[in-house]
Amino acid sequence: MKKAGREKKGSVFRSIAAVFAAAIAVSCLISAFVGSVSGAAEIRNNAHEHSAEAAQIISDVINGRGGIETVFESNTTNAVPIRKTLEFLARGYDLEYLYLFTLDEENDEYHYIIAVSCDDEQNAFLSENRSLGTVVPVDDIPKCVVEASHGSEDADIIHDNNEFGNVIGWAYPLDMEYEGRRVLIGAEYLVSVINEDILERVLILVVPMTVVLIGAGAVMLFLTHRKIIVPVAEISEHMRKFTENYGGKKEKIDITDNNEIGEIASSFNKMSDDIHTLIADNTALNEVKLQAQIQLDIARRIQSGIVPENLSVIKPDHSVCAFARAARSVGGDFYDSFMIDDTHICIVVGDVSGKGITAALFMTMTKTIIREMLKLGITPDEALNRANDEMCQSNPEGLFATVFAAVLDLETGVLQYANAGHNPPLLLKEKPEFMKTEIGIALGVFEDAGIVCESTSLKGGEGILLYTDGVTEAVDKSESFYGTERLLKACENCRTADETVAKVSSSVLDFYGGSPQFDDLTMIALFRSGSAGKKLELLPQPDEFDRIKEAVTEIIGNTPLCKKIVLACDEVFTNICSYSGAEKAFLTLDGSECFTITFTDDGIPFDPLAPREEKDFDDLDTGGMGIGIVKQTASSLTYKRENGMNVLTLSFNKQ
Repeated sequence: MKKAGREKKGSVFRSIAAVFAAAIAVSCLISAFVGSVSGAAEIRNNAHEHSAEAAQIISDVINGRGGIETVFESNTTNAVPIRKTLEFLARGYDLEYLYLFTLDEENDEYHYIIAVSCDDEQNAFLSENRSLGTVVPVDDIPKCVVEASHGSEDADIIHDNNEFGNVIGWAYPLDMEYEGRRVLIGAEYLVSVINEDILERVLILVVPMTVVLIGAGAVMLFLTHRKIIVPVAEISEHMRKFTENYGGKKEKIDITDNNEIGEIASSFNKMSDDIHTLIADNTALNEVKLQAQIQLDIARRIQSGIVPENLSVIKPDHSVCAFARAARSVGGDFYDSFMIDDTHICIVVGDVSGKGITAALFMTMTKTIIREMLKLGITPDEALNRANDEMCQSNPEGLFATVFAAVLDLETGVLQYANAGHNPPLLLKEKPEFMKTEIGIALGVFEDAGIVCESTSLKGGEGILLYTDGVTEAVDKSESFYGTERLLKACENCRTADETVAKVSSSVLDFYGGSPQFDDLTMIALFRSGSAGKKLELLPQPDEFDRIKEAVTEIIGNTPLCKKIVLACDEVFTNICSYSGAEKAFLTLDGSECFTITFTDDGIPFDPLAPREEKDFDDLDTGGMGIGIVKQTASSLTYKRENGMNVLTLSFNKQ
């Protein structure tokens, strides 16, 4: 477990010291590597030069004594100075072995003429084992020796590990022949001797440099500790005390060095004075801001009650869904949806100029006035014109609002609408398209705006999407607009209000890609339920059945299921005509989720689902047999007596 108190932190000084140590170690390693590589290269170059110089000297000495044949065969006395010369050269150039030989390529043999060493013991061994005429078979003659035997003076290095040790050397051609073959001089070094030489060179390079680096590092660390670490630690301690006693007594740092540390200390002292002054000045301001924030939160909650972020209403004959998200705590966009009466629903969307509380207050007034006007049952254009006149009289700040209002007749599908300077809505059908509307003047600008009323029709399963410019003018990180094409794409294949709003809001929020929301985002969708629907007023006469059959076929199509439904309808309508005594009847068809057919008549109360006494076969034609067929055909059957009317509802699954 950790002990109470401040957690122990790492030391900057130790980190700096570790960096210095690592830098010294890396520098030494690099220097050692460079020294070893360069030393090895220099030693190899020197050895190659020495072998060439030795070859020239030996060649001059041999030629001065009458040639190699004379020296080593006719007059063996002359061979002694040659050996002495070779021994002198071997010791002078630190060569472990120096020898003259020829190469017999056909037989893969070395023919030795004379061989010497810088070591007396090895020299005696060579006199016996590498004397004139000694032949040594070679399994794999180095290529460089072959090239030297053909006169090449650029032969490469020879690596060999033989009875004389691990050696490297060179073969160099002499300008003479012995027994018909070119004479070569071989110069060899012990690898161990070369490595010792390289190590000595590396130590000469690395040791002084290491001493200098360590001394410089020690001085640097001393100065760093005294001039940086200690003052910074003092500043850090004062900062800690300052943060622990925030708002308490001032912390003063007594560092007056004329350098960056002194500037930091001076800046801290000034900061301490400024913060204490700022704390005193902000105490009252924070109280004001707190009150303002409380008021803003209250305004936000009030607005969320007036314009909820989400709205979803699903009824048998229609569905409505809305979404609103303000760019700030409160916004100027709004939507509204309400029933004017049992068969008319209204939807409204608006966008108030400006932002913040001012726009929110004006939005509340605008929405309230428009709702009051539409509740009167007047047309959308008359409602907006009246609202405009009232807003112009109570608008000291000169604000305005663009509004689109629409009223849908749920029975006929007729949609009446009026546009006060707002975006054109989207008609949601098999292929979504923007509605061409007469764009009027925004509300609150001029009196007598002259906003006009337009209309269209919505079939079952069709809808309308109203939105503010926060949708199409949303901006992503690359400063591109969301636009109308993306909106059309998002609305493809949408069949319900909830689905439409969910897809569009998700598409816009994803488009932002993390960038801040620039404008309020508001939308509302209204769908007329069902893929199709129809209501018929019928006379209780058998010949009216053709109208029923035609309506069912139009909605369902000429399918096996249609034939079953027509059969059931025939039985029900026959009972109404024959036994109810009704004067009028109604038929309602709906194909939204399942096929639903409702018969309504003003005849005598008759519940076909009530238990019946068993009848003889001859009495089955008095109504009981037809209801049995209906029960077997329909997936569900309900009856109720409502407002003096018989209401019989048949439901059929679409499968």
